[in-house]
Amino acid sequence: MPSVRREAQRLVEPEQIARIHQTTDRFGLNRDHVVVPLVALGDGAELVLPDGKLLIRPPGGAAFDPWFAGLDARLAQMDLAKVPRRTSRVASA
Repeated sequence: MPSVRREAQRLVEPEQIARIHQTTDRFGLNRDHVVVPLVALGDGAELVLPDGKLLIRPPGGAAFDPWFAGLDARLAQMDLAKVPRRTSRVASA
């Protein structure tokens, strides 16, 4: 049977996800529409999906901090008009 060599997947840490959400919060984005997959991706990527969700794929390991340092600026350059914003309305029971 041929051997299958798999590259170890790096996971995004909960603290890193919290930092990403703090950044997207500054843009007033609804967290339900900010998608941060748990599996890290090479150099990282940010993309507004056709359904209006913002996909943020951070890199893992030591590459996270340098990538994160530029996240705010990259988001500021993106057209985030399709991404729903937070509302201050609280549902009553």
